[in-house]
Amino acid sequence: VHEVDRAVCQRDLQVHAVVSEEYADDQSKRVAIVKANGGTAQQCLEAAGTTVNTIRARCGRASDEDMLIEQVMTHGGFEELDRVIAESRTAMLPTDLIVDLIFNRHLTPEQAGKAACEKPPVFVAFVLTRQVELTKLD
Repeated sequence: VHEVDRAVCQRDLQVHAVVSEEYADDQSKRVAIVKANGGTAQQCLEAAGTTVNTIRARCGRASDEDMLIEQVMTHGGFEELDRVIAESRTAMLPTDLIVDLIFNRHLTPEQAGKAACEKPPVFVAFVLTRQVELTKLD
């Protein structure tokens, strides 16, 4: 958790999550099961393992815990760290899965996160569902 917090604070560093094909397949299967049983977009994201609750994380060395919590709180807090991690994990989901959640489970741009929204098919899906408006460029 601390390493992600520190990496996110670096202005010249982009953080991206990477998973194996097997892990991505497992995520897709779990989402399909939840979706087939009427799950919401948020429940599908939770089933895929994109959401976290970093304030519950424990430090390997109790003597470091005060310092680590202080640093996380100084850099936006646990909610911000949760948001950044969830956004990164959501962006690594297969694009077709994100697009499907947009059309069939009303996934919002806020739930998808900036990195996922930068994928052209995801952006187009949000435009088509009128969740994002195109604006005229000068």
